[in-house]
Amino acid sequence: DPNPSSLPLTVRQLLAAGSDWSYLDDGTDQGTAWRDAAFDDSTWATGPALLGYGTITGGTIATEVSFGPDPNNKYITTYYRSTITVADPSVFSFITIGLVRDDGGVIYINGTEVRRDGFDALPTGDPILFDTFATDGAVGGDDEGTFFQTTHDSSILSAGVNTIAVEIHQNNLTSSDTSFDLEISGSTAGGAPGEITATIDGAGDVILTWTGAGDLYVQEASALANPESATVWTTLPGGPHTSGLNVGPAAGMRYFRLTDTP
Repeated sequence: DPNPSSLPLTVRQLLAAGSDWSYLDDGTDQGTAWRDAAFDDSTWATGPALLGYGTITGGTIATEVSFGPDPNNKYITTYYRSTITVADPSVFSFITIGLVRDDGGVIYINGTEVRRDGFDALPTGDPILFDTFATDGAVGGDDEGTFFQTTHDSSILSAGVNTIAVEIHQNNLTSSDTSFDLEISGSTAGGAPGEITATIDGAGDVILTWTGAGDLYVQEASALANPESATVWTTLPGGPHTSGLNVGPAAGMRYFRLTDTP
């Protein structure tokens, strides 16, 4: 995979944090068919992320899922499904997936496993069943609401509609909480006129640049649970800016957009 820090990139969001998901939280064994595009999930419940239960450090549950009737014998696995439409995945240099998973998660795209987190004792190829515990221990603290990122070749996506299926597993039967969210973006080296691009300079600062769009204000957000909410975006000082801005150290998850008004 390309190294994101070494490229001028245009980043397109394909699936936003806080999106709606279909989910099944009844403790049943769904086998493998549920991962496929042809699976009928019309009877599943739906709701926006963050999905889960309990108190999550670094996040707020938007949709509460069930752990079953017995707090001392909770369901191990909850299933989630969504779709994204991508006209031509080959335009992207790489795909980035950010996953919130308490305690372990497995991601499938169009029925094929593309990532597992929290299962170091079960490497890719080893089966993960509906009653398999997350093997890396319980997730706690800020990790409960953190998007853990991985980059992938753009070939993990197909042209057209892509089915995203995720299973979240508990580490034990009495866990006090669980959480799930997922975001996907595609990054393209370079950038067309009018698009915002990002590079990282020798000091480790993020440099935003754009062309052909005039004097604009730069806004920053740390999460995209509701991208249109004025409370999410903060206008950076000193604007409007003509064609670029140093937005400081490359640390943590940050989002930027250009606007005509502050």
